[in-house]
Amino acid sequence: MRAIGFSTGALAKGDFETGVRISRSLQCTALELSALRLEELDPLVKFVTSTDLTDFEYVSIHAPSQLTSALEESVISVLHQMSSQRGWNIVVHPDCISNFAAWNAFGERLNIENMEAKADRQNPRRAGVTVPAPTGSEDVFRYRSRSTGRQHDGGGLQDRSAIRSTYLPDSY
Repeated sequence: MRAIGFSTGALAKGDFETGVRISRSLQCTALELSALRLEELDPLVKFVTSTDLTDFEYVSIHAPSQLTSALEESVISVLHQMSSQRGWNIVVHPDCISNFAAWNAFGERLNIENMEAKADRQNPRRAGVTVPAPTGSEDVFRYRSRSTGRQHDGGGLQDRSAIRSTYLPDSY
């Protein structure tokens, strides 16, 4: 059976404790800890270090969505520490990625959020976002296509609007 859950940000914006409490009351088995706003990242670290979340089958962390390239590496460092210690996936918007090689450190734990629902209001037929292709090695950025299930090397992609990723591992 698939693990089902919600983002703490959807349940209680900026209030991880309430979001987790609601998720538990709904008997959710999956949880996304939302740090969509950069100022939520430090409180999330404090919350995670003092809270037992082992009752959830699947936990992910949503990276801040307004990330500047100047802060990218420090945010990646914080996220990587939480992810590697607990085996949690990281969800990121594709347009937040400047340094593809740095994000590649997450390996298969990196989830690129499907942005297709954010349609262009001027052109409703166009949905998604475009992210510039990385420079350098063709082996710096990989993703798994949700539509085909195949692993791809994104190094040569010019238009990343079709990038899809799953929130849950394929084993669910």
